[in-house]
Amino acid sequence: MNARTRTFTKAREETLTLFILNKVEEVTQKLKNLSEARKARQSENQTIDFCKITKQRVAVVWSGMDCDCMSYTGDITLLEPDRKVIDEHIERTYHWADGPCWYHLTTETNTQGIKRTSRDLALEAFEDGHPWSIHA
Repeated sequence: MNARTRTFTKAREETLTLFILNKVEEVTQKLKNLSEARKARQSENQTIDFCKITKQRVAVVWSGMDCDCMSYTGDITLLEPDRKVIDEHIERTYHWADGPCWYHLTTETNTQGIKRTSRDLALEAFEDGHPWSIHA
């Protein structure tokens, strides 16, 4: 094996090692995300079970922003404590969302202090003198 072939082989091995390390990092991150998703799902199931026991409805509390930069928090939907009904509501809301949104589940009684608020971030940016940049 000549020097050029050895250099090429060494570079190829280093590239392959970096590729493998990147894949290991990627898989590790996916497993971490999966673990976090499982914990969130368990927490949601506990909320649903608690609502069934106490004969309450489940509150899906939404926050997000639409395509016109109208930010909102505390948008509450009350549903029966049935996993299928809740999942269908969540999927339907994500499907028709005009921008990023997120939710959390809580009990109906825990929603007493939650108020729906909204902010027009585009108008605020214009009023603050920087209409080219919106700060959430």
